[in-house]
Amino acid sequence: MQPFYDSYILRARLFLHDGLQQFVSQRLRDHFGNAWWEQGVLPVLTDHHYQPERTGDAPEQWFTSLDSRVLLKIIKETRHVFSLPPDCRRFVNNVFHSLNQLAHEKHFDRQATQETLEWMQDLLTWMGMPTQAHKVKMIAKQAMQAKHEELSLDPDVAAARQLDEAKRRLATLPRNAVPAPAPLPPGSRVPFAPNPHFVGRTSTLSELGAALQDGQARVITAPASYGKTQLAAEVAHRYGPYFAGGVHWVACADPDAIPMSIAECGAVMHGLPEFYGKLPLDERVRLVVAAWEEPTPRLIIFDNCEDPELVARWRPRSTAARVLVTSRQRQWPSALGVGVCPLALLDHDASIALLRRHRPDLAADDGDLNALADLLDGFPLALHLAGSYLERQQGGESVATYLSSLRATDVLWHQSLVTASPYSPTAYNRPIASTLAVAFQQLDPAHPIDAVARLLFARAAHFAPGAPINVEVLYSTIERVFNTRLLVQRPLFARYEQAINRLVDLGLVGWVTGDRPVITIISRNGGIFEVELDENETSLTDRDYGAIRVHRLVAAFARERADDLMAHAAVIDSLRAIGDMSDEIGAPEIFASMDVHLRHVTMTALQSGYEHAARLAELTGCFLLSIGDASAALPYLEQAVEVYRERSDDPETWARCLACIADAYTLLGDLDHAWEVAQEAHANRIKAMKPVGESLRQLGVLLHRRGDLDAATTMLHHALIEAQHDDFSEAPHDDFSEALVYTPLGSVMLTKQKWNHAAWYYRKAIELSADIIFCGWFPAEQAIMHHGLGVALRELGQYEDARKELEHALQIRIDAGLEYHPDMIATLHDLARLGLAASWWEETEAWLAQANDHIHRAGSAGHTADHLELEAKRKKALPRRSQQQTRDRKSHKRNKR
Repeated sequence: MQPFYDSYILRARLFLHDGLQQFVSQRLRDHFGNAWWEQGVLPVLTDHHYQPERTGDAPEQWFTSLDSRVLLKIIKETRHVFSLPPDCRRFVNNVFHSLNQLAHEKHFDRQATQETLEWMQDLLTWMGMPTQAHKVKMIAKQAMQAKHEELSLDPDVAAARQLDEAKRRLATLPRNAVPAPAPLPPGSRVPFAPNPHFVGRTSTLSELGAALQDGQARVITAPASYGKTQLAAEVAHRYGPYFAGGVHWVACADPDAIPMSIAECGAVMHGLPEFYGKLPLDERVRLVVAAWEEPTPRLIIFDNCEDPELVARWRPRSTAARVLVTSRQRQWPSALGVGVCPLALLDHDASIALLRRHRPDLAADDGDLNALADLLDGFPLALHLAGSYLERQQGGESVATYLSSLRATDVLWHQSLVTASPYSPTAYNRPIASTLAVAFQQLDPAHPIDAVARLLFARAAHFAPGAPINVEVLYSTIERVFNTRLLVQRPLFARYEQAINRLVDLGLVGWVTGDRPVITIISRNGGIFEVELDENETSLTDRDYGAIRVHRLVAAFARERADDLMAHAAVIDSLRAIGDMSDEIGAPEIFASMDVHLRHVTMTALQSGYEHAARLAELTGCFLLSIGDASAALPYLEQAVEVYRERSDDPETWARCLACIADAYTLLGDLDHAWEVAQEAHANRIKAMKPVGESLRQLGVLLHRRGDLDAATTMLHHALIEAQHDDFSEAPHDDFSEALVYTPLGSVMLTKQKWNHAAWYYRKAIELSADIIFCGWFPAEQAIMHHGLGVALRELGQYEDARKELEHALQIRIDAGLEYHPDMIATLHDLARLGLAASWWEETEAWLAQANDHIHRAGSAGHTADHLELEAKRKKALPRRSQQQTRDRKSHKRNKR
């Protein structure tokens, strides 16, 4: 065991650490100016590979994270710029000699301890810190008294007192705040100094500190280059001082070298024989492991341990020893009793802070710096390499120029990220691509699971970078049957899941929790749309198999190195197949949670000139239009038309897209453009000798919107005749086409205030489409039908029935994932009008509140005027309501008398 009074020496060193930092910040710059910094400090920092944290413009503010030994060395080696008389210089020489002894010596005798503490008092007095000097004096007195008592005590009593002191120290470990780095206890072995660039991880540090104090072992798990070792080093320097037995670092990357690493811990430990270094390796390891079993609290760190069996073999059984492990392995046996602490990417604020540690001249709200942090997406190694590059380029390449050059290439292969780090706090000196290559090379193409993992990895790289990818859709990219029936073979699911877990274990992808399934069971009007299955198939509507996330830098690596030429085409075809299924059964919710991937893959398909890119662009545009985002839909639809025209002579091919473009312009309120495009679509259908009922209906709707009610009625009746006399009138779809014409006819009747006619048309539309909608067809159209009927019934005074229809229209959109469609606001406003007419004051207030939320969320400025008008009517009606209630109460009292 170390001497009992060593705890007092440790306290003295802590005072020294704090005192030196205060001295540097208060005195040195004022005394010696910039020459001291340039001639003395910078060379010392260069020799020690230190890049101190800059917290301000003045050099003396750059020392908040430096170790006390480095501070001593800086002051000692810069005395040639001190303006000191000879006597004072000799005094300073003696002080630094003793302090260096204190910083480095492993054992203390009584005389050396007394002299060292006295020199510390003199130094602090010379620094102008009498309070600190007095504290050191009291510590010295307590230490000498402890030494005197120890010599006279029974060894067992002395050991008990020492153990009590160690336990008291551990009990003071802060649980609600993360302590600053401080000198480690004597006998510690940590190969890495505190990192002046360390940022973030506050909640994780606090969680780990509390767990270690409670005696719970923890495993920090994350892919390579996420900063596991760095976090463990921070735990050591921040919480290690509370473990009197010291901190012992065991490197486990090479399992055969673990005994030597353990023996090296013994070289600095107290209480081992003086001839320890001459003993055989096995004996040295035995002595260290035996010391770990003692009741004195220690912190033992197993770094880069990928095999749980190694921890089970080498960890001490003593409950006093705390264990911390770093590993890429995410699953650990519960029998080991270790808790897993997954390490996530850095958040945006921490990313900005890390970049500013390298370039403190940049403001935290700098737009280019924020864009750079977004691009690197919290990847710690990438942020470190980018920050180091910007630091080397300070005064040269700007952040904006660097950002542009990153965007101009595939980010991962930019010079700044492929060059090894010139300085790494944990000696990790490998570019990102090399780190990923080591993991990827472990996938054996000859192994069936690894072969599937390589396929999935290559395809995942072509989805939107960084966004969650539902594994159902990812599986579909290698499942041919899916392209026609939305099915996956049951026996293959187990293999796919094993392949995903293999990628997760290698740190190439990560599971995402809490993500909703892409494809859900479609349920409307009490009916459920299902795909017919045989005994060997499963529908992707059955359950949610989860989602994974691929970092954008890992995706860039996969696109370059995964060696799968069919991956991009497979992703495009898969999304196109899902889109075709969505279009066929009229269920936009199938696409709803794939919005970001749909946009990204569509754009890459168009850029690559893929043969099915136009169809995917059309589906994307139609989906965005179905959810009411017309401005986002237009570019996709217009590009699809352009490609169709280049590759096809059939006008019908792009007539569908033109009709959607006209609908988009209509939704945006640009009726002139909508009319022009709708006429072109109609002409194309005539030229192709295709049915024109749909285009006539669209023209009729536009005439209504333009205010020509008679022309609209005539056009819609022509559309109705086309729908009724189609050669395939027996098909359910044509009944639905007829229903789609009755809907705008009802809308025209509403405008003409012919309420009974409007109600008849809407009821006819609902009746004709009931069977189709029951199976999942076009919820937006169904909602319009019930909305229109509700408005007509309201005007006819049938308030309860009107409310039922309007609320049904709301529920249809919610069930179909269209809860943010702009038409939701119109329905809520019509409910509010109903509430005002029926004197339903509380309901009216609730409906208007919902409408207001939708307006703010969707930015639907076009509905603002209606909303303000309705709010004004509601408020105006409230006083009349109060007066009426007052009259009713008076009448009641008179009747009572």
